[in-house]
Amino acid sequence: RIAEDLTCYRLLCPKRETATLEHKTSRPGREDSGTPTATGAEEPGSVSYRQLFRYAETLDWVFLVFGAFGALISGLIMPSFAWLFGALLDSFQDPGELVDKVAGIAALFAYLGLASLVLSYAQVGFTTMSAERQIQRVREAYLNALLRQDMAFFDANDPGEVSTRLSEDCITLANGMGENLGNFIHFSATFVGGLIFGVVLGWDIALIVLAFVPLMAVAMGLLKVAKHRFEKITSDA
Repeated sequence: RIAEDLTCYRLLCPKRETATLEHKTSRPGREDSGTPTATGAEEPGSVSYRQLFRYAETLDWVFLVFGAFGALISGLIMPSFAWLFGALLDSFQDPGELVDKVAGIAALFAYLGLASLVLSYAQVGFTTMSAERQIQRVREAYLNALLRQDMAFFDANDPGEVSTRLSEDCITLANGMGENLGNFIHFSATFVGGLIFGVVLGWDIALIVLAFVPLMAVAMGLLKVAKHRFEKITSDA
């Protein structure tokens, strides 16, 4: 059920769980409703994934499960290509059975490539459909709350800025609930699968590679912080 008093601002910056039923049913625009007003607004904050998917219906969760499954399996397939490539190089050591071995490995490459194509399509397609369905409900809730604001709200806020903020926030929400979620599952599965393949097939080399993982983590963390600051500067400009 879509809450009538919810705005896109409140979705990104929800109040704490101490809000009561009277706060939820009060008219938006007042100080106790938690919505942006002409006199002030709450400080922005992050939300959990549980709050992010508050508008998800049963079909949306089904789409998310299929998308997560596709992301998981397609992520596990990626390390398999490295293992097959190693097997291809080893096949050159036996010239007598070179053709048969290469043909078998090439067939495995083709099957895994086809499976990766289908699963990657499922990852992107299902997660995107789920995100777009939820974003449609967010837009409806936002418009419903916007039409219930007092006149002072529209005097203090530029209508063009309100519509622009709605568009930008919906894009951010769609990315977080769809593409970014699928990519997170995909690359996490690739990392874990590659680590397992490395330990099983060559534990000594795998341990040497693991020594560089902290350096890679620090580099990725710095890149994420720089990206976050750049996006914040761009949004505030």
